[in-house]
Amino acid sequence: MNNKYTKRLVAVLGFILLCGLITFFIYQRALPMVYPLEVGSVSEYDIIATGDVVDQEATDNLAKQRSAQVEMVMSRSETISRNSLNRVERFFNAADQVRSNLFSAERTSQSQTETGEPLDTVYRLTESEIAQGVTQLRTVLEDNLGVVPADATLRTMIANERSIYESIKMRTISMADVIMQGKNDDLELRTQIERKVNDLMSTVNYYKDDYKAIQDILLSTLEANVVYDDAATVKAREAEYNQVQQNPVVIPKGTRLVNVGDIVDENTYQQLLALNLIDTGSVNVLYLLGISLLVLFCISGIVSYIYYFERERMLHTNDRLMTILILLVPLLIAGWLTKEYSIVSTAYIATILLTMYFNLRTGLVLSIFLTLLMSPISSSGGQFLFISAFGVLGIGMLTEIFTKDNRYVLFILGSALCCGFGTLTFDMIAKSGISIAGTNAGIVMLSGGLSAVVGTGLTPLVEIFLSSVSPMRLVELAQSNQPLLRKLFLDAPGTYQHCMMVANLAENAADSVGADSLLVRVGAYYHDIGKTVNPYMFTENQSGTNPHDQLTPQESCTIIIDHVKNGLEIARKHRLPLPIQRIIMEHHGNTTQMYFYEEARKLAEQTGEPEPDPEAFRYPWPLPSNKESAIVMLADSCEAAMKANGIDNSEQAEVLIRRIVKTKIDNDQMISSSLSFADVERIIQSFLRVYAGQFHKRVRYPSDKSDDQ
Repeated sequence: MNNKYTKRLVAVLGFILLCGLITFFIYQRALPMVYPLEVGSVSEYDIIATGDVVDQEATDNLAKQRSAQVEMVMSRSETISRNSLNRVERFFNAADQVRSNLFSAERTSQSQTETGEPLDTVYRLTESEIAQGVTQLRTVLEDNLGVVPADATLRTMIANERSIYESIKMRTISMADVIMQGKNDDLELRTQIERKVNDLMSTVNYYKDDYKAIQDILLSTLEANVVYDDAATVKAREAEYNQVQQNPVVIPKGTRLVNVGDIVDENTYQQLLALNLIDTGSVNVLYLLGISLLVLFCISGIVSYIYYFERERMLHTNDRLMTILILLVPLLIAGWLTKEYSIVSTAYIATILLTMYFNLRTGLVLSIFLTLLMSPISSSGGQFLFISAFGVLGIGMLTEIFTKDNRYVLFILGSALCCGFGTLTFDMIAKSGISIAGTNAGIVMLSGGLSAVVGTGLTPLVEIFLSSVSPMRLVELAQSNQPLLRKLFLDAPGTYQHCMMVANLAENAADSVGADSLLVRVGAYYHDIGKTVNPYMFTENQSGTNPHDQLTPQESCTIIIDHVKNGLEIARKHRLPLPIQRIIMEHHGNTTQMYFYEEARKLAEQTGEPEPDPEAFRYPWPLPSNKESAIVMLADSCEAAMKANGIDNSEQAEVLIRRIVKTKIDNDQMISSSLSFADVERIIQSFLRVYAGQFHKRVRYPSDKSDDQ
């Protein structure tokens, strides 16, 4: 119990320590170079903006300029509007009074007596009376309103009959009311009056000269109804000032802020301070906290993924340490390389190695987390993330496609082109210039190609420590000219043929259940390599007498069981990958050598000795720990039984295969293999398909007559 808690405590402390070290490293590398400058000091450096920065001085100047350009705000005055309308009304009151005086009560009475209508409707004034009326009206208007319309206008007011006069009066008052509802300065007032009068003139057919008097009346009585609004003007100018401040002048990334020999002013100092380019001696707490959260998220994601999806491959300490190194080394390199070339990612190396030794999903997931960890180091931000993610996805798939077939030239070229294509895609979307896009694409293509070369070249070194094996190494081991396979072929030809058949069976079975078919095939090639120590002690290599006839069952069993130990020693001597060694070690599990056990039991009965202990005839090796080892075990047992029983038809083969598989299951040989019963059935069917190809009848060709003779 204490040991269990100790391991957990060590794991937690290791996790915290790892997160702390990575956080410290990223924080140090992500911070830009800082300079010991103050306001008024002479710069000894050329300083380039590491990001966009606000030019506050230019922004303030622009804001003041734009604010000063805002015109004065003029507001409508209700008092002036009301006074203007009142002047129009008083104008017509004066006209009414003069007209009333001209048409005396006596004349009105006479007219009404004769016609029954008001006098000014039917009576026409004489020229002297009109002149008298004009004079009176001018005097009244000048004294009371301070305006003097044109004589023609005054004559129109006096000389016209009542209906025309009332029409002019009504239309003038109506126009004045409409015009004064608006906000008019002097120019706008004149324009509105002229427009209204012109509109009227276009609708009347008679008395047009008389209606023209309306324009003179309005121009004489109305005045501009706008006044300067100081509060509104100040508010408008403040709004324009704030608008500029909200959209400040920005100095783009890459701009030279300071030249060697420049005196640092307050504005430049603030810009450098905003970009964290001033050595203040303090820690950017918020920035450090942000990086800490990023590291915690990524490391937790990596650990969680490995725990839930790759736990079986992390049972050995070497596997865990090598996986950490595969992720940390590119991160450490990025601390310097990505710092200088902000669009270059070293995550591609991790993608290649993880995809080779684990699988595509693991390579992509862990590489994306690694890319996120690298992102603060790059000054390109979103561009780096886009290009890196594009490259990780592309290179991961290319690794899966090409490396298993040894097509490494295509893999390297494809990796370079994929990274370059991702860079061009981003630059086109961002509308970068052609020269910039071309330069970026060239740099990233070079990094992608070099990553493919480095990742491929590191595989032999990684295999020394990692229990996984790369497809490249497996393909190499599968070549018939390999020294061990050559030795197996020459020293134990029967075992060699047996291994080839087991490989065919196991590879098809692996394909049917989603196991690593290449690993299974190569593991089957080498699973009985230990038989080369005593090849003629195994029946498939015997051509005459059987050496076991001269040995006791116990001695024979020891020799047979030792082929696994001998195979492991040979595998380790020749540095076969750990997955191959695991298959050699587990392909018999802890099964019992039933043949020699039965022979020993019979001999004991004949001699009257005690019955032998079954444990003495049992393989002392672990059970198959994964699908690949279990598949080789089943294929090995089925192939040996098929040969021993001389089966030559599918029906008998199925009965025998099912019996052997059931025996393995009943003896608990499959409990650690992760195979389901559905997987086992698929394996059986794949075995039968392989044997069906061997059992079909062939056409017998007629013999040559010369041969018969």
